[in-house]
Amino acid sequence: RPVTAEALRALTDASLAYTSLSGNNIYAAWNYQLPNRIEDYQVSPDGTYLAARDRGGILYVWRTDTHEPVLSMDLPNKLYGMSYLTDDTFLDWTRDQLCMYDLNSASLLWKNEIEDDSYCSDNAKLTADGNFMILTLSNTIYEYAAADGAVVKQIRLPKNMEDDPLSISDWSMSPNEKYIAFNAFVGQMQYVAGVYDVASKQTVYTEVTDDRIRDLYFADDKHFLTATSINDGKSNAASYNYSFLSTDHTHIQCYDPADLSLYWEYDFTSNEVMVDSAFLYLPANNYIAYYCGNIADLYDLTTGECCYHHNLNDPIVDISDRDGDGWPLYITQNGGMATPMPSKGSDYVNLVRQFTDDLDDAVINQGVYVHPSLGREIIYYKLYVSDEDWTEYDE
Repeated sequence: RPVTAEALRALTDASLAYTSLSGNNIYAAWNYQLPNRIEDYQVSPDGTYLAARDRGGILYVWRTDTHEPVLSMDLPNKLYGMSYLTDDTFLDWTRDQLCMYDLNSASLLWKNEIEDDSYCSDNAKLTADGNFMILTLSNTIYEYAAADGAVVKQIRLPKNMEDDPLSISDWSMSPNEKYIAFNAFVGQMQYVAGVYDVASKQTVYTEVTDDRIRDLYFADDKHFLTATSINDGKSNAASYNYSFLSTDHTHIQCYDPADLSLYWEYDFTSNEVMVDSAFLYLPANNYIAYYCGNIADLYDLTTGECCYHHNLNDPIVDISDRDGDGWPLYITQNGGMATPMPSKGSDYVNLVRQFTDDLDDAVINQGVYVHPSLGREIIYYKLYVSDEDWTEYDE
């Protein structure tokens, strides 16, 4: 085991001497490390396991309560993706092979190799009956049985749009599993989004554009959203100690997935470097949130009205609503954690510097797991941390 992790934990313990429990008391509690730059990490739904893979092909899965590894592999072929199917079953895949593991017993449940095709997506979609689906280079979505890896069915998405070939780069599925949305390169490096009706096997398309369709999202079964980055010859960028900032425009559109009739659209603007971007549905308030760069907007899903506009003055790396109250929690690149304060105004947020800086990702689940940009470690911040040996006495 690496000595560094224990040393860092000892320093954390020492720094918490005589610290009483008040508020959330968020402190760094553990550092999980891999030999090379970490490319992806995920926490199991119940927070029991942390999985991480690095660019050198090393994969580890740790128990989060003991910090002990339960799986460790040096893979000869590059991993394309990984996912939890349940709290204690874990899936990973390379270009042509799927493997399923039981994390309780640290054992391989099954292995499946694909022939005459290859996986091209880094995400797997879970189905309502417990199976999972993965996209391949042939624009085919394979559905596999979680129990044994058997192929349940294949969904063949279009390979051409009229006379132009389609190369699908990302996809999403509606909650009722009736529609599959995708974005694709078409023709000579143009972009298009499509929605495939699983029952009728028919596809409807958005207009072909020279601008990149960056994000796809189903808020529910009747609202499908896209975010398209407008190519106006200038964009926010950073290199070493220099930043080049302007106003970036993103075209947000909300459609009916049945026929791609447009409900509403919005010109989203930001003026910081983009680290990440994504939609998040907030059903408690019927808001759809979208963030990119330093800005997050909350729109009424039905009308498209921008109800809240939040400028974090720093690139946002994560947005979540773990408690389901309809208000997002933001984490920023420089280690800030922010929440809206709607009683103060539509643009008011409360931001506290809680974490280390230069982050490129964060995951909230039984604490906060953050990843420094280009780093080899994941830092776990625990809630309600205090000196466990210290007792407060009344005078």
